[in-house]
Amino acid sequence: AREIACLLGRECVLPIESMIESADSTKKMIQLEVKSSDACPRYAGRAIKGVKVASSPDWLKKRLDSIGVKPINNIVDVTNYVMHELGQPLHAFDTKEIKGSKITVDLAVPKEKFVSLDGSEKTLSGEELTIRDSERVIALAGIVGGKNSGIQDSTQNIFIEAAYFAAAGIRKTSRSLGIETDSSYRFSRGVNPEAVPLAMNRAAQMIQKLAGGEIVGDAYDIYPKAIYPSAISISLDLLTNRLGYKVEASEFVSWMKRLGCQLTEKATNKWEIVTPVFRTDMNIDMDLVEEFARLHGYQNIPEKLPALDASPSQDVSAFQNDKRLRNIWVSLGYQQVIHHAFTSEKWQSQILGDVAKLIPYGLKSIEKPIQLVNPLNEEIGVMRTSLAPGLIKNVAHNFNNSVFSGQIFEIGFAHFLANAEASKNKYEQEMRLGLAVWGIDVNLWQKLQDIPSVFQLKSDLGVLFKKLNISKLSFEMTKTPADFLHPKQSAVINAEGKAIGYIGSLHPSILEEHKIRAQVAILELNIDKLMLGQPRVFRYQGLSRMPSVDRDLSFVMPKDLQASQIEAVIKQNAGPLLKEVKIVDLFKGGSLKENEQSLSFRLVFQDPNLSLADAQINELRDKIVNAVSQKFQIGLR
Repeated sequence: AREIACLLGRECVLPIESMIESADSTKKMIQLEVKSSDACPRYAGRAIKGVKVASSPDWLKKRLDSIGVKPINNIVDVTNYVMHELGQPLHAFDTKEIKGSKITVDLAVPKEKFVSLDGSEKTLSGEELTIRDSERVIALAGIVGGKNSGIQDSTQNIFIEAAYFAAAGIRKTSRSLGIETDSSYRFSRGVNPEAVPLAMNRAAQMIQKLAGGEIVGDAYDIYPKAIYPSAISISLDLLTNRLGYKVEASEFVSWMKRLGCQLTEKATNKWEIVTPVFRTDMNIDMDLVEEFARLHGYQNIPEKLPALDASPSQDVSAFQNDKRLRNIWVSLGYQQVIHHAFTSEKWQSQILGDVAKLIPYGLKSIEKPIQLVNPLNEEIGVMRTSLAPGLIKNVAHNFNNSVFSGQIFEIGFAHFLANAEASKNKYEQEMRLGLAVWGIDVNLWQKLQDIPSVFQLKSDLGVLFKKLNISKLSFEMTKTPADFLHPKQSAVINAEGKAIGYIGSLHPSILEEHKIRAQVAILELNIDKLMLGQPRVFRYQGLSRMPSVDRDLSFVMPKDLQASQIEAVIKQNAGPLLKEVKIVDLFKGGSLKENEQSLSFRLVFQDPNLSLADAQINELRDKIVNAVSQKFQIGLR
């Protein structure tokens, strides 16, 4: 209403009616004392005798329903109506429930209990502002009333409370106790202290019309130190400079007056302006500049490109690495996801289990995550220490919503407290890359195969290392795999001999618990370790005109022997002529023992200048076979 009145240049008419008060005194019926005047700068109250509590008329019910407020009874409905009408929260007490006929505005007693109107019990810390009678708490100031003093069907006499509570205290109490109401929403953002008596009297008039009774005179209005906005100095030159066009003094003065401001001209085109109390968002000169620009019209601000008198600065390496990794994974068909850095401590603990098991993977880990001081709820109460919990929750959500296959990646920080005892409040973070692959994309030309998704993830990781020109990628089994990884399908990721992360299938117990009926593979690594020395220069050489020669070696080996160990020995003994080693076949059963398997390696030899002779290749092959046999006590099939 005020905004429309400002735009139209008309007066905003407030809903004020003449009120007839009885000769009785509210101050004689109820004693009132405000002990915490800093937290409660203004407190007003008025009694109404002989009301009849009943259902509200249809017009009032419909208006409340239209804004999503549930009608309760004529007394409570009026307080809600006036709150939405004037922006001033109110509360009504049943006077017979006010013990000792006394109300005190004071801080809570530590560890005392309070039961709100909805029946929930809260334990108070002593920092909350409360409304009390002579024995107990009857309301949390500015937030919610108590069940012990609410309006009942039998209520006859009521006390209407209207107050101005400091926003910071209400916001802190609401957040700490987890109570969000229409009243706390308004108080925590700031209300108009001048509206307190208006709202109280408006509610009293409406209650008298709808519930009968007599409005008791001699009302309370404790306001020892009036709240006045500070004067703001502003000049026409400042307006012109900030908005980029010539501002007419008459237009500026007109709009400020329409807003309800008081102007005093201190010099030519220089003013001292006092804003209206209800505009708590206008505190500095830039606020006035913004208000004028909005009201006068943004279309009046000219369009002009700034002068480009400096060359662009070079991107920081972290941004370049992020962009490069993102492009690689998108090109491989992955979708980027972004999860909150805040997570549930319970969920993170359930997934990660023993966090000490993450250290051999080259990832930092701590047992106790960083706690948020004022979390919005328990689901985002701590800082994450790994990307895995967020990725797993994402996979479970997708699968349970009929997305039976997919591949996602995330680039983000894991957060740690450096040393909770010796170095208080010293925080660290690691930039991580996390990936998850689940299910198999089935089409008419492809049959569903029971192949672990971890092999797809392993293959894609190899592509990443090639694009980054990192020559040595290896995987190493660990005796103590992370609790959320499959013990036989997980490994440490080594880049040029250094552990940088983990890769593996999710543990079957997690799949079963979250009803994920598909293979799920997950990977997480330290980006700083991965991108060390990036970007690397690629060195190219011409293709050899000489033919390559292949030799296949099939070793009969124990099932617990890792293929990467054999591959490492092959490369150590093959010399510079070996161009490639790859696994081409795996055989089990037949004449092999139960704990044995046959693994076939294909070795590709090539000389850039000469054709290789069979004798030369056979000599290299024998050398490799002897080295592998002596190292692992195994032989050819």
